[in-house]
Parts: sequence; structure tokens; C-alpha cells
Amino acid sequence: ADQQAQVVEAPRGFLHRISCDHLEAADVGFKGEQYALVCVDQYSGVIHTYPATNKSQSAVENALRHFCRETRPIVASDRYPSILAAIHNLGMSSDPSPPNDPKHNPSAESAIKTVRQGTRSLLLQSGLGVKFWPRAMRCFSYQYGFNTFPSLEPGGLREAVRQHDDALPDGFIGPAPPPPEYESKIHMALSYQPETRMFPFGALVWYLSRAKDPKAPKDFGPTGIAGLYVGPEDRKSVV
Repeated sequence: ADQQAQVVEAPRGFLHRISCDHLEAADVGFKGEQYALVCVDQYSGVIHTYPATNKSQSAVENALRHFCRETRPIVASDRYPSILAAIHNLGMSSDPSPPNDPKHNPSAESAIKTVRQGTRSLLLQSGLGVKFWPRAMRCFSYQYGFNTFPSLEPGGLREAVRQHDDALPDGFIGPAPPPPEYESKIHMALSYQPETRMFPFGALVWYLSRAKDPKAPKDFGPTGIAGLYVGPEDRKSVV
């Protein structure tokens, strides 16, 4: 009965069902960040993180708008007031965990453990101080989707879902079975493999061509300005 319920409730596509939960950091980020909302798509396993200075409804709404774009998924979460209020205000379907549930929001909790480990690793290899954890976290979650394979084990839940949908009676149209293999979690989520260029977190990069005197002797020095790559999301990531 439990397995059948899992099959019926399992997501059928990207952003059909997601999980989210707050991560609390012991160290304050370089812009005062102390928390992060961790969002994970239950279908593909794609993770993204949203560091913030607080756990307010506004911060949660901004994170969910970015992660879900124009969709309105079913959102599994705990019963933290700001999360429930944000889900309701955005018109999404809420699936809060029962009170005192020992298996509280397992997808989000697993994602939080992964994000913590990945953030530590990027900070260690970059040599940057721990206050840069918000940048390391954003960088890790971005690259995680491109570098990890989705779970497609034989005999697993996805196979049971396909068998369930294939057995639907006439008049019910189930989703087409997905291709048997995917290159990454992002590939599975978007059904194609987007091209991307990625730098290691904390890497030295060159940007903004440096103006030189056209009459000066040509040297072998770099023609750009040195910067440090600390995340993929915007130009401010290069400082």
C-alpha cells in the first residue's frame, strides 16, 4: 500500500513536485546571510539554494519565484509559517509534513546535507574564508545539476511509475516514458543538455580588456584585469 501510494504521488515531470526547507548557518555570510532556502525538484533532483539574511515570507517568495518560474508545483515543506504563507500567496499547492513526523521532508533534508558538504568542499579548494559560504553554496548548487546523474536505478520508483502509467485504462493519457539515459540532472529536468561554461569556485579569471597606450612597446603581460570567480549568477560574481 505504501509503495502504491508512492507511485501515485510521484512527480511526472520537472517542477511537478518540489521540496524546500531552510538551512541555518553557524557563520554569517559576507553580506549578513545566516540562512538559505534549499529547493529540490523531486523529479530530476535539481537543487538550487537561496542565501538570505532572514527566513521571512518575502525571502521565501523570491526564492520560489526564481526556482519555479511560471509554474505552480506541489510544494513539500515543514510547517514554518513564512514558508506556508509564501506557498499560499503564490498560489502553489502546499504539502506540509505532519506534526512530529520523524521522516520530516526527506528530499529537502537530503539536499541540505549535499549542499553543506559541497559548500565546504568549494571553500576548502578555493582557499577563501568561510564568510564566502553564500557564494560557494550558489556556485555548488548551480554546478551540481550539470555534473550529477539522476537516479534511474532498475526496479526503482521511476520504473514503477512508468509501469503504472502504461497500465492506465483507455481514456487516460499518461506521460510518455522518458528516454532511458540522461547525461545529468539538468538534462533530465529540461529534456536537453544546455551548453555551459563553468569555472572552479575561487578561480583566477581575467575580464574587462585593459586599455594600453597604442604607441607603447608590446609586452607579454595580460590584457585583462584580474578577478576572482565566486559564483555563476551575475556580473557581481567576479570581484
